[in-house]
Amino acid sequence: MKLSTWNQKAQALTISLLLFVGIQGCGKQQETEIDPAIYQMSENLEAVEKDFVPTPLSITSTNTQKATQKAGDLCEKDDFFSCQPKLLKHYIKTSKDAFIVSRLIVFQTALNLGPLPNGTTGHFHIERDNIDVDFSKESAIKFKMLLKRNGKSIGFIHANETDYKIQLDIDEINQDKNSRGGKIDISVSYKEKKSWITDVTITDASCDNEDVKSPESARILVKREQEMWTGQSTFYNSLATKFDSDLSCDSAGSADTGLVTYTDFVSSQEVSKSAIYIAKANLVEVSKIEDYGISYLCTNYPSICKDLGVSIGFSEPTALQQVSQFLQPLVNPICIYPGVNTLQWGSDCSEISGTVANAPFLSTNEFIAPWDFANLKVILPDGL
Repeated sequence: MKLSTWNQKAQALTISLLLFVGIQGCGKQQETEIDPAIYQMSENLEAVEKDFVPTPLSITSTNTQKATQKAGDLCEKDDFFSCQPKLLKHYIKTSKDAFIVSRLIVFQTALNLGPLPNGTTGHFHIERDNIDVDFSKESAIKFKMLLKRNGKSIGFIHANETDYKIQLDIDEINQDKNSRGGKIDISVSYKEKKSWITDVTITDASCDNEDVKSPESARILVKREQEMWTGQSTFYNSLATKFDSDLSCDSAGSADTGLVTYTDFVSSQEVSKSAIYIAKANLVEVSKIEDYGISYLCTNYPSICKDLGVSIGFSEPTALQQVSQFLQPLVNPICIYPGVNTLQWGSDCSEISGTVANAPFLSTNEFIAPWDFANLKVILPDGL
């Protein structure tokens, strides 16, 4: 999966939408004193950005450019399962990129609406981009803005003091013929600089001709509470259980042939642990997510393991057994040692940090069930 695509898209979206909500948006601006609450809001969000990624899950500066360019090739020398914890760093970097988008957009919108009196509602049109904009302002840090093109909602900005939401129709906002499109929801809940939640969801992405098993829907949740980070990445692809050599974007996929992959993590600045779960997308309800760890894949879905084994060259009579033997040692949790890509399956990192070892992953009721995730849609509002 080419996570660099999402990173580039986030940067392009920032530029595109900031143009839409730029100074020309609200008419001629007057010189006026900026409400200190706007700067406080900006400082709050900058503090989140600064320490968004815990040290063990950060991409080192010497490898940043290489990692960004080669994000789609991270698994080239690894099997899918062993590569998931490595990809976790890129999942979180993608979430940070999306957060930066939301921070810039919210701050710029607050500045543009700043001169207007509280309680103002209005409408304006951006001729160059054929964008109609409705807005309402309750206070300097409590406002809404809805962007439409030809009557269709393509962007929504909502600031509610310390909660922020950005929704974008990527097909419309970022009119890039090479983009996979889709819709994105970026939600931020801020308490203080060491207590916050970000939730980034992308749905309805079109098929990638170069990698038909790239995510069609993705969600990256990151929470911080003092010196601990927790979160989860979730990905859905409707062709994941098909192993035909001629798979293409014309191949039929559905929840019956799709998989949802969850990667949980808990991290301090010292060390991180993670857990990986895989379930068929047609699973409506999950009573215990721990039963869907990688080591249980062949028990839960023997036909998937058999087809996988045959596709990589195992003989059909022994394919299931061979894949099962390979996956059985891949037991949750996984300790991700800081600064290296070394992984220890079946380790909660207790030899390094008792705090991380004892910290819980997300509970089952905090997961989006596979069926629900496969059918998840980001829906922009029709009006304010």
